[in-house]
Amino acid sequence: MGNLGLSTRSWGGWSMFRILVMVFIATLISGCSNINQPNAEESVNSSTSPVSPSSQAPAPEPPENRPALDESFLAAEANVCSLQEARVEQRQPNNVGFPLSETWIPTLGTANFLVVPVTFSDIASENVPLDFIRDTAGKVSRWYAQTSRGKLEVKFDVIENWVELNAPSTDFVFEKGKANVQTTNEDLIRNQLQAEMTESVIANLNDKSVLQGKDALFMVFPQGAKAIKTSILQRGVDLPSTPEVENLMVWGTGTDAPVRELEWALWIHEALHDQGLPLHAPGNGSDFGLGQNQYAKSSTLSGWEQFKLGWLSGDEVLCLDADKLDINGWHFNLGIFELPDSKPNVAILRLTDYEAIVIESRRPVGYSENYSNLHGAIVYKVDTRLDNDRASECCEDYGNDPEFDKWAYLIAPDDISNSKQSTGGTSDKFIFEEGDEASIGDYILRLQQSAELDSFTFARR
Repeated sequence: MGNLGLSTRSWGGWSMFRILVMVFIATLISGCSNINQPNAEESVNSSTSPVSPSSQAPAPEPPENRPALDESFLAAEANVCSLQEARVEQRQPNNVGFPLSETWIPTLGTANFLVVPVTFSDIASENVPLDFIRDTAGKVSRWYAQTSRGKLEVKFDVIENWVELNAPSTDFVFEKGKANVQTTNEDLIRNQLQAEMTESVIANLNDKSVLQGKDALFMVFPQGAKAIKTSILQRGVDLPSTPEVENLMVWGTGTDAPVRELEWALWIHEALHDQGLPLHAPGNGSDFGLGQNQYAKSSTLSGWEQFKLGWLSGDEVLCLDADKLDINGWHFNLGIFELPDSKPNVAILRLTDYEAIVIESRRPVGYSENYSNLHGAIVYKVDTRLDNDRASECCEDYGNDPEFDKWAYLIAPDDISNSKQSTGGTSDKFIFEEGDEASIGDYILRLQQSAELDSFTFARR
């Protein structure tokens, strides 16, 4: 993790440069860009979007006398920062490093999802929530279109009538499983009941050809199905009796996930696992992205995982190899992470074959518009030797404690004394504001200026 203590180190050979910069900084006023994201094509009719760019008030322009740092670095090709998979203990199947794991859901081109409303013999008749389904599906499609920069289109087919199972909902009551623990008898019961539900739903479809070519099946239950407390999840379902079902992901949201207006985020989070991502870091439970928290204030995806998915082009990734760092250090600028046209918007500082520092300049725009305090940068360290240990996330592990392995940890500014907790509500302390710096091993990173873009300095201690 590096030194996250309270001390601030000197910049070595940078003394004269720092003096000049400090004179400039005394007159600076911070601001932020507020450029709207372009609208993406919708695969499903829906008038409601999770992004409301029109609601964003224009930010003040920075003063003309605000100096911009001259960039000085030797940028490497992006593939130099493609750290290779190096896990010693593998707790879950998805690679932390490159290459991207084999996926069941496409990451490029087109993915096809099916939504099936499912009811039970003990549930009184309810209207099929078609408006909710179409709205949710539309939000999923738009998220993928925008976040992938148009590299992945997600299409939905929706069954418009209830598929009624010949069993009460109480037949499908089971305990929620725990990650990273040995298989228990409760796990076996849960897996069996989930498999029975999936097969029963598929058997009751009037036209099974609708399953042809589908990558995921999302079940929507009636509001009256209170017994379905635990969400249904199966991955890689392959039914020999139904040739149309091959490597299918199956999800059905239980009452343990009650934030109905964010159903779309749950669907994306689970689909991303089947697209080869471990998620749940950096800062599991934090508000910085739906990979860490499906109900986070920001519903974007970390730059490292977008990089792995191939959604970031070369001019969007600033790759810097620390082996090339000279005595003068680097000065570099980053555009805003949430705005795809603001390039480069991710910096990856390669430290070793398996470690890198990732920097994202963040603002409350686009898919982060609900995170009003998100003005600055987030910094995290990726280590492809580590895998997610989630066994204690219910009780002791707050998402950023090195005692519990994660493939990435958020790095806090040096003046933050406790950087272990990262659950929602404590995320703000990880946001680097202008003037903040962090000691990371043999290096010091400083957010020098923050306005319509962020300017950083990086040097040896």
